Amino acid sequence: MPRGVMTTALRLMQQQHGESARLTSDRFQRLLHWPAAQNIQKWNSIWPLEFERAWKKTRVEVEKGKGKSTTGTTIAIPTKGPGSGGDGDGDGSDGDGDGGGGGDGDGGGDGDGDGGGGGDGAGRQEIRVCTARPEQIFRSDLSQEHRNEFLRLARQAQEGITDVIFELATLSYKALLILAGGDLFETWGQATMVLEVFDIRRALPAGFVFRVEVNPIISVARVPNGLQPDLETFLDRTTPVTDARSRRCKDLAGFLSQGHLQHLYSRFVSPRLVNDTGLPAADNHPIWRATADLIRTTDTTHITAAPEGMSATVTEHIREYATAVSNLWEGAIFDKLLGYVLLLLLRLRLAPRREQQHKDRVKAIAQRKKEDAEKKRNKKVMSKGKWNREWLKLCNELADVREMPDTPARARRMQAVYRAIDNLQTHEPQTTRTTLPNLQQQLAQLTAAADASGTAMIGVVMTGGTSVQQEEIEPADAHDDLEGEDEDDEDEDEEDGAMDGNGDGDNDGQDGGGQGPSQESAQGPAQGPAQGPAQGQGPAQGQGPTQGPAQAQAGAQTKETSGRKIKALVAISKKLIQEPLPANGQIAPIDDHECQAVVDVVNISPYVPKRRVDPQTNRSKASLPHIALRAPFVLIANTILRAAGYSDFTRRMMPQIAPSSLHAIALGAVGMYDVFCAETPGHFDVKGADRMALRQRPHVTSVPDNRAAIFEQFFDMRKVNDICRNHGLVFNM
Repeated sequence: MPRGVMTTALRLMQQQHGESARLTSDRFQRLLHWPAAQNIQKWNSIWPLEFERAWKKTRVEVEKGKGKSTTGTTIAIPTKGPGSGGDGDGDGSDGDGDGGGGGDGDGGGDGDGDGGGGGDGAGRQEIRVCTARPEQIFRSDLSQEHRNEFLRLARQAQEGITDVIFELATLSYKALLILAGGDLFETWGQATMVLEVFDIRRALPAGFVFRVEVNPIISVARVPNGLQPDLETFLDRTTPVTDARSRRCKDLAGFLSQGHLQHLYSRFVSPRLVNDTGLPAADNHPIWRATADLIRTTDTTHITAAPEGMSATVTEHIREYATAVSNLWEGAIFDKLLGYVLLLLLRLRLAPRREQQHKDRVKAIAQRKKEDAEKKRNKKVMSKGKWNREWLKLCNELADVREMPDTPARARRMQAVYRAIDNLQTHEPQTTRTTLPNLQQQLAQLTAAADASGTAMIGVVMTGGTSVQQEEIEPADAHDDLEGEDEDDEDEDEEDGAMDGNGDGDNDGQDGGGQGPSQESAQGPAQGPAQGPAQGQGPAQGQGPTQGPAQAQAGAQTKETSGRKIKALVAISKKLIQEPLPANGQIAPIDDHECQAVVDVVNISPYVPKRRVDPQTNRSKASLPHIALRAPFVLIANTILRAAGYSDFTRRMMPQIAPSSLHAIALGAVGMYDVFCAETPGHFDVKGADRMALRQRPHVTSVPDNRAAIFEQFFDMRKVNDICRNHGLVFNM
C-alpha cells in the first residue's frame, strides 16, 4: 500500500428527484416575502427575479422525477496532478471559523469555531475526477446490510450538505445586495444615512414603455473613487493590516471569499447556534460583521442548521462555493453586460424602428415554432422511409389476399388489411399523393372485389405493392419576413454583425453560450436587441410602443443610424465610461443626435469601474475584476435588459444550487470518518493501520496509514486503482 499524505477526496453523488423538492419549496416562498428593512428592500425586486427562472426549470425537473425510484449512488474518484498553489493563509486567530484551507487539503478551520490551521497552500494539486458505481468498488466481503447502511449515511450527509450550501447561497445573495447598495462604503466617503438609488428611466429613452414590468428604481451606489486602488493593494496577502481602515479594506477585498463565507456560516448556519452556545465573540472583521448585522434585520429564523460532526466536510464545500463565486465575478459577466447594455441603449435611441421590428419578428418566429411543435405533438407522423416500407408491406399483403379463393376468410383478411391501411394514414408524412390512369383502374378493380366480399374499401391509391408520391415543397417560413424589406435598410441590417455572448436564461449555469443582442438571425426569442425590419408584422402583443409620438414622427422622417456606426458608438461609449486617459481613436463624422445619444448613455458612468493606468507603460488596462466594483453595474444592467424584454441576456449574480438534485459530497479521510465512522449511534466502527479502533478525528490524520485504512474498510483499493488507471489517472494516497 503506498504511503504519504492523503490529499484525495471521494465524492459521493446521488441523483435524487422526487424527494428533493423539500429542499426549496418552503424557502422559495420565504424569498418572495422579505421585509423591506433598510436597504434589503432591493431584495424584493431583484433576488426573486434572479431565482425564479432557475426555480421554474428545476420545478419541472422535480415534477418529472416524482414517483421515480432512487438511482444508484455513484462515487467520483478524484486523482491528483500538477496544479497551482492554493490559498492557505486563512485568518483563524479569532476562533470564529475563518480558517483557510491547509496545504495538504485537510487543514483550515472547521467552520464552527475551531479556526486556524491554515497552511501556505504551496503543495496543493489539481484534482481530476472519474466516476464509478459503489457496487464496482465495494469490498467483495462487505455484506449487503453494511452496503445499504453506507448508502443511507451517504444520503443523509448529502441532504445536510445540500441544505448548508443552499442557505449559504441565499446569505451570499443578501450580502451581495447589501454591498451593491453602498452600505459598506463609509470608509471611502460614501454617505450611509441616505439611501442611494438609481432610476433606470434615466438611461432609457424618454417615453420608453417597459416591455416587462420591473421596478425602475433600484438601490445601488456609485463606485467610490478610491476603492479600486485600495482593493488592489489589499488583495496582495502580504499587505499588513495595521489600523481600522486597513481592516475594512482587507474585509472588502475578501468579500464572499472562503473566509467570509465561513464567517457567515458561523453566524447563521453553524450547529452551535442550535445548541445554544450563542454567536461567536467579537472579531476583527468590521465589514463582514456589519454585513451579518444587516442580514440579521431580515427573516433569518427558518435557516436550516448544518449537521453536527461534519465540520471538515462543510469546510470543503464552502471552499468550492467560494471558488465558484470568484470564477463567476472574475469572468465575462461585466464585459458582456456592458456591451449588451450600451448596444441596447444606443439602438433604442438611434434605430428604434429596427429594434422594435426585430422584437416583433423574433416573437412571431417563436410563436410559429411553438405552433409547429404543437402540431407535431398532436399528429403522429412517421418518417417517410418507414411509412413507405409499411405502405409497401400492406400493398403486397393486399395483393396476396386478392389471389386467395373467394371465401369468408378472404373477406376477413382483406378487411384487416384495409383497417391497417386506414390506420397508416394517420401516420402519413407531409406528402401529397398523385394518381395515374392505371392506378385508377386498379382502384376500381379492388373496389369491386371488396364489394363482392362484403368489405368496405378505404379510398386509398395502391398498385401491385408500389405507391407513387410527390413531395410537397413547403415555403421557407423562416425567411418570409426577410422578403420585401426596404432597400435602404438592407445594408444597415447586414452591418449588424454577430456579437458573441452568453444569455443567462435556463442554462444553469455558469455561463451558457447564447447569441449576443445584435445577432441578425431568426433563431427564436433568445436574441439581443435590434435588427432589421420584419415585413408585414405589427407590434408584439402585450407590448406598448417603445417611443413617444414625437420620436416616432422624427424616425419616419430621418434615416436611422446604421448598425456599423452604432457599433462604433458603442466602442466610443466604452472609452468615455471606462478610460481614464484621453481616447485617441477616430471615427467618421457624428451627427448631433448621435452625439446626444452617446452623452445620455454615458450617464451610467458613475456606476462602472474605471480602467487602471499601468505606471510602467502609462497605458490603461482593464479594471480590477472584483465583486465590489462590478456589483452595482450588474444590478443596473440586469434591470435594464429585463425592462427592454431581453431577460435571456441577464447574468446570474451568484452560483445557483439546483433544488432537483442533491449536492455532491466531498469526502477526504477526515470526511469519511465524520460521515461514516463518527462516535455517534448508527455509524461504523473502523480500525486503523495498527488494528486499533479509530475513536477520534485526530487518530485519522496523525498516522498516514490510517488515512488509507479508513478507505480500505469499505472499498477494494485494487478496483479503485484499476478504474483510475483506465482513465489515465493515479489514485494518490
